[in-house]
Amino acid sequence: MNYFQKLAAFAVLTMALTTCQNDSDSPYATHKYSPQTSSRTQKYTVNSGHSSFSIQLEPLNAEGGNPGFVTAMVDGTLLIEADRIVGGEVILYMERMIDQAGAPGSETGKKMFQSSRFKTGTIQLAQLTPAKAVTALSSHDASINIHLLKKKRGMVLPVRVVVTENIAAFSAADFLIDLTKWGLKPEQEGWKNTAKMTLRIFGEAHPIVPQVIEPDSLQ
Repeated sequence: MNYFQKLAAFAVLTMALTTCQNDSDSPYATHKYSPQTSSRTQKYTVNSGHSSFSIQLEPLNAEGGNPGFVTAMVDGTLLIEADRIVGGEVILYMERMIDQAGAPGSETGKKMFQSSRFKTGTIQLAQLTPAKAVTALSSHDASINIHLLKKKRGMVLPVRVVVTENIAAFSAADFLIDLTKWGLKPEQEGWKNTAKMTLRIFGEAHPIVPQVIEPDSLQ
């Protein structure tokens, strides 16, 4: 290998390393999913009736345009230990989405998400850490991975978390995301590339621990 070949190889290697570093620093870099579980870890079943994954689309033409909504039913499991959510995987049923993204009778959202081809997506809850500034809507920062179409992307979003002996829930509302990171093409359907995501996950312990009521409390 002559000098110029070595120089070209070094340049290619440098570019590759730089690209990997940029990917890891990206706000959409994926998170390692490896829940720390033990014999005490409980599995809470996600209640599909009280859980959802929603996207609010904004029209490219702001004048007279109304937002569109795409909502997918969810299912899955949350992992609980010592009153903490230590992990969880949720299935998004994209083929059964509620599509209000277009004019009455159209299925713009289903077309954009290719729900007939990619019938499901997934969400992994990789980590929950206490928020630096706790508010009524945010108690923790959640590191999650979202897999749509053939692409998995990660993000960190503020969430509200509640855990008891019977239930575990976390929610995030109106978190701005770039849909093109998953290979989606909203502009082809008349929507902006950025959209607001709302995520509500409600898990239940099984069997439910009965509530103990002291007789004195009934007086």
